[in-house]
Amino acid sequence: MKKYPKYKDSGVSWIGEIPEHWKFAHLRNYLKLVSDKGHPNEILLSVTRDRGVIIRNVDSKEENHNFIPDDLSGYKLVKVGQFAINKMKSWQGSYAVSEYQGIVSPAYYICDLNFPYKKFFSIAIRSRAYIPFFTQYSKGIRVDQWDLSPIALKSIPFIEPPLPEQQAIVSFLDAKTAQIDRFISEATKEIEKLNELKQAQIAHLVMHGTNPDAPMKDSNIVWIGQVPEHWEVRKMKFLFDERTEKNHPEEPILCATQAHGVIPQSMYDNRVVVVNTGFQNLKFVEVGDFVISLRSFQGGIEYAHYQGIISAAYTILRSKGDLTNDYTRYLFKSFPFIQLLKTCVKGIREGQNINYDMLKNNYLFVPPKQEQTAIVSAINSLNKRIDMLTSQLVDQINHLKELKQRIISDAVTGKIDVREVNN
Repeated sequence: MKKYPKYKDSGVSWIGEIPEHWKFAHLRNYLKLVSDKGHPNEILLSVTRDRGVIIRNVDSKEENHNFIPDDLSGYKLVKVGQFAINKMKSWQGSYAVSEYQGIVSPAYYICDLNFPYKKFFSIAIRSRAYIPFFTQYSKGIRVDQWDLSPIALKSIPFIEPPLPEQQAIVSFLDAKTAQIDRFISEATKEIEKLNELKQAQIAHLVMHGTNPDAPMKDSNIVWIGQVPEHWEVRKMKFLFDERTEKNHPEEPILCATQAHGVIPQSMYDNRVVVVNTGFQNLKFVEVGDFVISLRSFQGGIEYAHYQGIISAAYTILRSKGDLTNDYTRYLFKSFPFIQLLKTCVKGIREGQNINYDMLKNNYLFVPPKQEQTAIVSAINSLNKRIDMLTSQLVDQINHLKELKQRIISDAVTGKIDVREVNN
């Protein structure tokens, strides 16, 4: 795109040159620290890196798991148009001009913002051109937490274009980012459609096989419907043994995850309940077992990739050999089977138990071993094709996000001249 006719050195290596007539100032010119407490009935807000100031969901686990006290009178009031900064996470970009009125942790900085066009300031300061300033001016107190002092905050540089150019930049970025966001939204919808197609095709293959011309029979079982007439239909309890072995405290502790199956607790990157007593009472799991966990009714029964021990509340199943593990893994994660699991739950709390005494008396279909192998091969081929398309779309989305950030950064630092774009 077109550049400005004349530039000057900004004095900052990652900013480089800026238009000659732009003002180079510091945040002390625009910010005044304020602290207004004693408003416990205002809505709770949080300052995030990705979304700026948001209304806080007290039931959410996304906001750093911060403790919320019963007495909120010490929380700081944030008004619409004020600048809020998470002083311990500002180096990550956790700061923004607020579009809401509410209260935030007393550890945050709240500033009155005296700037001619707040929307430009908000877009510019949250661009990746400015995050390095907050990083540079913060001091590390631990690996993931650096503290930004009030003096350092006010010392951060800011590049201020003339007001008409601020307005032109905002107008340009509104149009350009909306266009990019539409492309991202379309690509995201395509990924969702591909995932739906994958699940539908997997369900069809595990329940009907790979031969579309195979004669079918009615199973007389609601969740199964018709199956190839040469397939057996047998109760689950005749296809799996229940493993109840315990007293292996030397084995690694496992956790059951919907995304990764049954893996060592040490490999899981999300929060899990750490079991630290009664190791001898945990159930023994071998590679190839299937584990019915507290989340199985939501996403299917999990496959054990590792040997170890796991919660005694879980049900451990081992195939008797009529169903191969590879075929069973797809069957236990298929949409129709998950719907069956939902009919076999007990309890109303979060994390319902599947009643295995109910589940084991339900019927499963048993294709011949050769067909199970063919079905697994067909599903693997299907997954490969869809995953390749999904990967291409993810790459497009990542490229568009990068392009969006680069355009914003270039516009607010004067690398491109957008004054005539909207004329």
